[in-house]
Amino acid sequence: MDRRFGCAIIPVDMLPISADILSSLEPNSAYVVGGSVRDMLLARRPLDYDLAVTGSPEQFARQMAAALSGHYVEIGKPGLMIHRVVSGDLMFDISAIAGTSIEDDLRRRDFTINAMAYDLSGGNIVDCLNGRQDLDKKTVRMVSPSVFKQDPVRLIRAFRMAATLNFTVDQETEAAVEKNAFRIRDSAGERIWAELYKILDTDDSHRFVDRMAGCGLLFAILPELLPLKGCLQNRYHQFDVFDHTLAAYDHLEQILLDARTYIPATTENRSPLSVGIPAPILKFALLLHDIGKPPSRSEGQNGRVHFYGHGRKGADMARGISRRLKLSRRDADDVDFIVRNHLRPLHLFTSRRRDRISPKAVTRFFIRAGTRTPALLLHSIADILGKKMTDDDRNQEFTGFARQLMVTYFSSFKPRTHDPPLLSGHDLINTFELRPSPLLGTILARTEEARLAGVIGSKKEAEKWVQNFLKTRRSLNPDN
Repeated sequence: MDRRFGCAIIPVDMLPISADILSSLEPNSAYVVGGSVRDMLLARRPLDYDLAVTGSPEQFARQMAAALSGHYVEIGKPGLMIHRVVSGDLMFDISAIAGTSIEDDLRRRDFTINAMAYDLSGGNIVDCLNGRQDLDKKTVRMVSPSVFKQDPVRLIRAFRMAATLNFTVDQETEAAVEKNAFRIRDSAGERIWAELYKILDTDDSHRFVDRMAGCGLLFAILPELLPLKGCLQNRYHQFDVFDHTLAAYDHLEQILLDARTYIPATTENRSPLSVGIPAPILKFALLLHDIGKPPSRSEGQNGRVHFYGHGRKGADMARGISRRLKLSRRDADDVDFIVRNHLRPLHLFTSRRRDRISPKAVTRFFIRAGTRTPALLLHSIADILGKKMTDDDRNQEFTGFARQLMVTYFSSFKPRTHDPPLLSGHDLINTFELRPSPLLGTILARTEEARLAGVIGSKKEAEKWVQNFLKTRRSLNPDN
């Protein structure tokens, strides 16, 4: 049987049920539907199969589980029950056809490329909404404008599908998204985040984030971004805060595509996923990194614009966003850290330019950032590059500085973190006759910092360092 349309073929090995097994099941009308058909037509093996059947889906599912030597489970609630069959690495979700026919069922779905069915008994594709044509055109098109009222999460799903399939959202659908963007606020935060995360996890998410902003959906999801538009900055910035954010986001995405350009080749960290924070979370943090600027903006008597404390303010706002979208605690902490500390590399750079930087200062930076150091440095490079349309000497100088920090982190600091401390609290008590107190913790932290900075490298040197520290402390505080 010819299963072709255009250049697309449904490979026989992707069909989930053989004709022999199907003939033994009742009812005889069963269809693979939705994204399962789309993926098979794209020669992508579905993660699971959605089946729509006539008659009793429970009876069909139980018979199917027996025929496949699989397991049958019920999920959902009365009226919205899905009957699941699991057989090996195959999973089938079986439900009754919605409406009086398979065509009625398909017209109730979200996008045309998801509104096709494969008739398991007849071997033909049911395509009453031209989904195959849209698949050929690589277009995401709504079944009807009402789909967004029925489930507002479909507003962002349109862009998620386009991003993950490398398709485009057609103009009429994007116009409907713009008209209905406000409805996304009625959706559960975790559902919105699940879709947004998948967009951010693609290599070319910048153009979809840009389109979401263009139709207002991005601001409906993240209203904290709207005040960034028109918020003018200082002489170091060519753009307002929002356009700078999108430019920096674009730079970050390009950087993550080849992090080896910035991460030393001598390390094991050779992929975007090895920079200390997952790429989608780092991108999300970049989107939020300057949300504290509008409420922190001020102008001095000389007319210069300032954003004092905007990192701290933005991090507090980002915490609220993370709670609203139900991010995991780890992801929320990563976002908070990047937003709160995104200026620290620039502060180090400024100190270097003034010849006021020291190995200890660099080490403190590494200690504070920990395993997030590479992510923070890559973020800072993107942030700097996003300030102006064209590169300049200052940008190149900062990028070189950040790369050198990366080399120092991986070649010097990180290897030292695997070595044990030179002194313990027991050593301090026995050698220097100190009593248990907060002072012990301070000394141990300072000696560890000196070790990581390469100032001391042996226990003898550490003891001498402590001796000098205590001597200086006593001279400054003779009563203690």
